[in-house]
Amino acid sequence: MAWVKVYGGSNEDIAKSIISLSEGGFAVIGNSNSTDGDFSEKTSTDRDLFLMKLKDDGSLLWKKIYGGSGDDLGNSLLQTPDGGFVLLGYRSSHDGDVNPTKGFHDNWILKVDKSGNIEWQNTYGFEGHDHAYNVISTTDGGYFFNGFLDVTASGGEGNDGRSASRNRHGVGEFWCHKLDPTATSNGGAILEEPTMTDPTMHFRRLMGIF
Repeated sequence: MAWVKVYGGSNEDIAKSIISLSEGGFAVIGNSNSTDGDFSEKTSTDRDLFLMKLKDDGSLLWKKIYGGSGDDLGNSLLQTPDGGFVLLGYRSSHDGDVNPTKGFHDNWILKVDKSGNIEWQNTYGFEGHDHAYNVISTTDGGYFFNGFLDVTASGGEGNDGRSASRNRHGVGEFWCHKLDPTATSNGGAILEEPTMTDPTMHFRRLMGIF
């Protein structure tokens, strides 16, 4: 073991994902409800998304907190060609760094610069618990992320392109979005189970690859 580092405060601080960076070092995304220690700038015990940039030895270069007065959680991140980051999670705030949430939770994606300053953000969701979990970059310079759609609470909204014959669902569904480089959605869709004959068919259809 080369090194171990501990960051946080006296409450619950969770790291959800870590990536290595092109210039060396690491970036970590997670959420915290501490108001002391490494998160002493927080003034309330709601959960906020945090981004940390670390040196190769794990020492802290800088950190940023994003959120409002509700729970705003981070799950996934990637580094962009300009040295910045795309951050993915979900949020329930109606204030602070976020626009008003439509439901209990909305999918939340942010683009920040190499210093962690927000360049743009967008949200996707309806009336219920809509969560986002993982983001990847696509060859056209955009992004693709997966998550959960509370389709019962949405009354069927968010179910773009699905035929009536395939409209059976439970409380929630696997929900995906393909975004252009500035987070304009090309349409969210429910990703159905793959077939045994072609396990990639639905993913390719969603991505526009035939």
